[in-house]
Amino acid sequence: MLPLENLDKKSFKDLLKESRKRIHSFTKEWSDENYHDPGITLLEMFTWLTEMQRYYLNRVTKNNHAKFLKFYGIEDKEQGIASTYIAIGGMNKDMTLPKGVKLFAEDQVFETEKTISLVNNTINGVVTISGNEELDCTHLNNSKDFFYYGFGERLKKKNKLFIGFAKPLEKGTKVEFFFDIGKDYPVPLKGENIYQYGIKGKWYIYTKEGKWENTPCTGDTTDLFSKTGILSILINQEMERTSIDLSVNSCFWIMFEVEEFGSHVSPKIDSIRLNVVKAKNIHEKSKVIELPLTNGQVEVEDCLSFYGKCIIQYFSDGYWTDLKDSTYTLERDMRTKKVRVKVYEEYEKMRMIAYEDHFEPYRILGKSNGLPNQVFKGRLKDIIPSSFIIQAGKKMKDQILWKDFKYVDSFVSSESKDAHFTCDFEQDLIHFGNGERGRIPFSMGDPLRIVSFATSNKERGNIKEGEINQFLYPLDDFKTLNIKSITPAEGGREKMNQIEEKKSVLQEYKEIHRAVTKEDYEYLAKNIHGIRIAMTKAIVHEENENTVVLVVVPYNGMKNPKPDEKLLKMIRKYLDEYRLITTKIEVISPEYIEVAIKCVIATDNISKFDQVKLQEKIKKYLSPVSTHEINREYEIGTPVYKSEILRIINEFEAVQYVSKLWMDANGKGVVRDKNGNILLGENSIYFCEKVEIELIDYEE
Repeated sequence: MLPLENLDKKSFKDLLKESRKRIHSFTKEWSDENYHDPGITLLEMFTWLTEMQRYYLNRVTKNNHAKFLKFYGIEDKEQGIASTYIAIGGMNKDMTLPKGVKLFAEDQVFETEKTISLVNNTINGVVTISGNEELDCTHLNNSKDFFYYGFGERLKKKNKLFIGFAKPLEKGTKVEFFFDIGKDYPVPLKGENIYQYGIKGKWYIYTKEGKWENTPCTGDTTDLFSKTGILSILINQEMERTSIDLSVNSCFWIMFEVEEFGSHVSPKIDSIRLNVVKAKNIHEKSKVIELPLTNGQVEVEDCLSFYGKCIIQYFSDGYWTDLKDSTYTLERDMRTKKVRVKVYEEYEKMRMIAYEDHFEPYRILGKSNGLPNQVFKGRLKDIIPSSFIIQAGKKMKDQILWKDFKYVDSFVSSESKDAHFTCDFEQDLIHFGNGERGRIPFSMGDPLRIVSFATSNKERGNIKEGEINQFLYPLDDFKTLNIKSITPAEGGREKMNQIEEKKSVLQEYKEIHRAVTKEDYEYLAKNIHGIRIAMTKAIVHEENENTVVLVVVPYNGMKNPKPDEKLLKMIRKYLDEYRLITTKIEVISPEYIEVAIKCVIATDNISKFDQVKLQEKIKKYLSPVSTHEINREYEIGTPVYKSEILRIINEFEAVQYVSKLWMDANGKGVVRDKNGNILLGENSIYFCEKVEIELIDYEE
């Protein structure tokens, strides 16, 4: 980084002294340099101006920093919003819980993210079938301390997962399964599964016709069983009771059959649950809901619109206008919790403003005085700035035309007609523009009101599992329900300050955005979103120096994993965006070399010597990519050194010395040096299945 020059290092006296020294270089007639001389007075004035200019030029204000960060593409980042999953029980019938139901934990408010159909049913059986292996996992599904492999420990096509219900699900029911998938893997997933590389298959239900029929999956937030989330199934036929071989229960079954999985890890499932919904640490007190009308009517699924107050608006000639009550109807369906809006005259663009009864006194912000730089007091604690919308009214003869004003960080980029406002969150003040930077809210006496307003508790929203256990407002429709958060709330954070934003800029510029070196290719391949890559190694092609050969070892919970052709193409396509234009890329699978060990060991206690334990220790060292762990220090192509095997054996208890040691390996590119070490090809990985140990008595 270039050093910053200090422009304000000379004082007023220094600048004046320098100026007085230069007088005689410009004129010899100026002989009086005393303070009473008018020329000296002017010189002092210009020196003062120079000092002020240097001071301001040398200053970098908070706004300057914000502009510099914007040049880097870093906008002011809002606070993070915590989220968790809520289990709901106590239903005595099937019912609907609308989007936006407010839940409570001490001083934290959470809202459900979507509308959920609650089914009055239970999961009575969970069975997995992998090849010829069948496992009843019902007791594991109901246990907090154990997990099970939902599709068998070893993924194969035609593997099946069965979920059994105590009662049949009615035709047309949308049932949602919560899959709590473990995170304890040696290679964690990074980011979202953008390539949709995971377990794909079809869902089936056992029908009245006595056969398995396909039923559609309508939603999946598990990213193809790669993370915890909710999966939605639509029951499209009537169900019939049947039995699965291993299940002790006769149930109404839903089945998933694996059709495609690639080099994917078989998911460890902690539990499968019904009636679970995701909730966020957000409290919407007023919100705007778009109304895409069809034939003059639309249905709205939102708790705030169902239980709160509503205003319907139409848009025309750049302004919003409230519809009169006589020009539309609102019907609330108590069963589905939907609000049906019907208008007698359809407009091109319409919306609903829904707000809580408790928010009524705070909606009206005040009246405009028609002057620039108006300031209003508001309750801005914990507000989410992007949710904040204020409407300024313009009184006409028989109606008020409303203009939306939106929040911005500052008026720096605002023009005279931009309907913007800024906030001083520490002082709870709302500032409007001056007519040059930001629009003035119309004339004196015109009203101002809040139409969209939501808050979040930021980092305080990261609460423990089980702390959300009640509704914020008692609702008669849900008084029989009991709720509980089944995962910790995570993701809440304070808004980044400028120091943190600068650090994020530096961190971002340390990220690799162009593959030049071998290390760049290895790093990028290991960090592809949604794919678990255990090891990589970049090699320069023997015949073509412009070609990089990348060896890729995926992690899928199996011994000696190899990438399939789909994964190789995917990685090649991903790296193609980062390579230099003259560089070609080849992505290949590793070559596995089996190593066999035989040794003669002298010990002072043959009867108590644990051969099996030593064999496992040697095998573990010689299997860098195993089922349950990855040796991070191992690199592809590393030789098998005799000295390392001797070290492992000598460190074992009861070993006095190693009398003899043989190492054998067969495969492509294997070479044995004069010291007995086994040298491998650049794309090879060793593994060991065979260790023979012969014991001799140390004293003899």
